[in-house]
Amino acid sequence: MATFTNVATLSYNGTVVNSNVTTGEIQQTLAATKHSLATTYKQGDTLTYIVNIVNTGNTAFTNLTLTDNLGGYTYGAGTVYPPAVTAGPPMTITGINVPANSEAQIVYSATATAYAPLNIEGSITNNITITGDGITEPITATETVNAASA
Repeated sequence: MATFTNVATLSYNGTVVNSNVTTGEIQQTLAATKHSLATTYKQGDTLTYIVNIVNTGNTAFTNLTLTDNLGGYTYGAGTVYPPAVTAGPPMTITGINVPANSEAQIVYSATATAYAPLNIEGSITNNITITGDGITEPITATETVNAASA
């Protein structure tokens, strides 16, 4: 986030006095959350994710791009993905518009693949990133779904 510094200067009869220096941080008015409808998975399960993009500002955000890394991790010389989607990996949705003081909701499903860790402490952690017009730093959200204990 961007920061700013503010100091006031008072001048009277040739005397100049500065106020205390205040530093603040400019907050973006766009935020995102990601949730899974399932709390656990097994190989072959369908995982449904819900992403909410909330705009609390008075200006619309247009032409946004949502990218989901689908929990990809390095295996051997490449990257494998625990959940699979029709378009990807990574999964990318473009052209998202969020009007002022409103919310956009995106729902999508993925299938737990053979690369989904199935051990007792296994999990799939997906990270989304939202970029686009008017966003100074990418917006991120994460969701973790744990392997079902058998």
